[in-house]
Amino acid sequence: MHDGDFFSMDSLAQSRVLCVGDVILDQYVYGAAHRLSPEAPIPVFEHQQSIFSLGGAANVAANIATMGGHCTLISLCGQDAAADTLRHTLSPHTTVHPIFLHEEGRPTSLKTRYVLQSKQVLRVDQEQATPITNATESALMAALQKVIPNVSMVVLSDYGKGLLTPALCQFLMAQAKAHNLPVLVDPKGKDYSKYRGATLITPNRQELAEASGLPVATDDQVVAACETIMKTFDIKGMVATRSEQGMTGVWSGSVFHRPTRALSVYDVTGAGDTVVAFLAMALSIGQSLEMAMDLANIAAGLVVQKRGTATLTPFEVRRAYRQSHPETLSDLKLTDPRDVRDYVKTWRDQGLSIGFTNGCFDLLHLGHIQLLAFARARCDRLVVGINSDASVKRLKGPTRPINDEITRQKILAALEAVDAVVLFDDDTPAALIAEIAPDYLIKGGDYTLDTIVGAPEILARGGRVDIFPTIKGHSSTGIIARAQKTREEVV
Repeated sequence: MHDGDFFSMDSLAQSRVLCVGDVILDQYVYGAAHRLSPEAPIPVFEHQQSIFSLGGAANVAANIATMGGHCTLISLCGQDAAADTLRHTLSPHTTVHPIFLHEEGRPTSLKTRYVLQSKQVLRVDQEQATPITNATESALMAALQKVIPNVSMVVLSDYGKGLLTPALCQFLMAQAKAHNLPVLVDPKGKDYSKYRGATLITPNRQELAEASGLPVATDDQVVAACETIMKTFDIKGMVATRSEQGMTGVWSGSVFHRPTRALSVYDVTGAGDTVVAFLAMALSIGQSLEMAMDLANIAAGLVVQKRGTATLTPFEVRRAYRQSHPETLSDLKLTDPRDVRDYVKTWRDQGLSIGFTNGCFDLLHLGHIQLLAFARARCDRLVVGINSDASVKRLKGPTRPINDEITRQKILAALEAVDAVVLFDDDTPAALIAEIAPDYLIKGGDYTLDTIVGAPEILARGGRVDIFPTIKGHSSTGIIARAQKTREEVV
């Protein structure tokens, strides 16, 4: 499946990112308060649920992994319960390769947020933010030297906890330059001298104002502040995130403004990590800054609608990307076996019934149109399975299909009766039907109930199987035969 003419989301899986920075364990404690304490005039927080999530550089790594990319994560964590929880929370992200060093007396950074009625009422930080020792710095440099030849992008995720010292940052810049690697920095603090020579820096609006000493209220002021920092510290480009005003990129004399894409904002925690992750992935596979910003902006608009520090699924990003690009709007109905479950779940959560039919749909004709209309009338949402080119050749012979799979998918997607088109490579849609578990299964009249793949399973679940009567004289094979005969007569 293709994700539009400009960008293939699947290519993000090719990214190989080295992320160096502060890892944080985020704990969210949810509760209720119905009474005051007898000991003091304060509410009694009644604990209901605790959830742990990845923060800081660990969240950047997790965002990369959920999109299929690979991330080597180098950081420090303590020898404590928070470190064990952090490792456990990170473990499902199998394409993250953590290298955690330990410094005596330094705990794992833990931020605990207490939440009442969806609002944070208190945050407790347990951490040490002093600079690392010279011995730890040397150990990190040695670890970095071993892995840097195997990556295509370097990210510095600085949360000001003391890991990214000026010496370590400049060592990384030199190593990246020696291996011809771009360096993206998520900065912290007012002094950007330690980031000198970076490829791209991503401050938020407040950080940009503090580092430049300039106003940042308007587009022009933001650009001027970025250019000042770039010139002062030999930085090639900047992307400034500006909350409700979106983001602004400055690169090689060009300026890109992107409005925010968030439909609603639930929690901005970790949104900066998401921006960094998607910028890094896109740039690491050779995309332009403009394209990388588009992708990061879409991702940020999605993640702020989730609770806590969160990651995104490829399905969510693919769908949002298509929705934001009118030239790929017809592709919005295109899916594949990886995503079709998400489509179906979304509809089922809305209480909608699901129908399924399938075929080669090589040369679309009246019989196809009426079959699809018949099928759509029996359900709220219709999923159409379509044989891949390889599958059609096996079923119909080496001269078929006439139209390739992309063409056939897009033609079906343009029809009002069709809600989703999914490509399958098997000879039958048995696996696809099992994945979707439709409420209705619809086939053409050239089938009988005992020859319809998936019918017994659908009926056993209480679903329905309908057969649409064949319309005589309408078939792709017949159209091709008539066209060949006409050609022979003309010749």
